Amino acid sequence: MHAIENRLDIGTYKYEDTGCTMFDKCLSCPFPQCREDDPYAFTQYNLIRRHKDLILDIRKSENTLSPNDLTNKLAKDYNITTRTVFRIRQKLSSTWDSEIVNLILSIN
Repeated sequence: MHAIENRLDIGTYKYEDTGCTMFDKCLSCPFPQCREDDPYAFTQYNLIRRHKDLILDIRKSENTLSPNDLTNKLAKDYNITTRTVFRIRQKLSSTWDSEIVNLILSIN
């Protein structure tokens, strides 16, 4: 019974939604998990935001060029190494959840 009473007291707790560096308000944050709970996700968020234009170009050009040609072209266009392009392409195809990537890309 004591645990239930403690849960009921949460409703009377004064909560101030101060947000974080990503969003002004926690309650309007579109992410499924808080960056405080998953620091790795915040690192990935920053990486996706930093390479937003590159990711959009990869998605746009993926079916028009061979993988090697695409990697070389984008590396030259963005003045980055082919290894960076390769890593981003690899994460897009296997590591990153496509819904999360789409969500991040849609945020201004």
